Amino acid sequence: MTEPWSYTDEDGVTLALIPCGERHAELRVSTDTLAAGVCVGPGRPAELVTELYKASGQRPPVILDRPGDPAAEICFFAAGADLRFFAEGGRIEVRNKTGGGVSGQAFPVAGIRDLAARLAVLCDEAEDEPDPAEVDDLAAVLMEPGVMGLDGARPLARRILAAGYTREAGS
Repeated sequence: MTEPWSYTDEDGVTLALIPCGERHAELRVSTDTLAAGVCVGPGRPAELVTELYKASGQRPPVILDRPGDPAAEICFFAAGADLRFFAEGGRIEVRNKTGGGVSGQAFPVAGIRDLAARLAVLCDEAEDEPDPAEVDDLAAVLMEPGVMGLDGARPLARRILAAGYTREAGS
């Protein structure tokens, strides 16, 4: 079980994280005379951390789920490349097994971790992008002959869809 952690501010208010059951943690705030806590269950810590960053005016970190078997070989196949990633000697070894040969290069862990965070942010942005077919459908609805051409309607449609517009059923 993990050890409790605490932080006390200059006013003597303590924030403590205390294990309180399997995969749960109590978030407790206390002073010399008062104490209150809440039990945080699985799946909620990332949300809690994200909201803490937002409340303090900071950009939240990229938080990813830990894979079930982190030691398993990671393979990536794209555009004819067969890339495999290994932890080796305190670095990340990337090997390309294309065309029967094997070539490789080792990268510092910090660089690969930065790359993973940047890829996660790009994935978030890509997921937030509306479907191009939906953009074209909405652009066709917005477009009036002689008023707004497709080049003007498409960016407007993209902004509307990104803001959360959805077509009502039956309309």
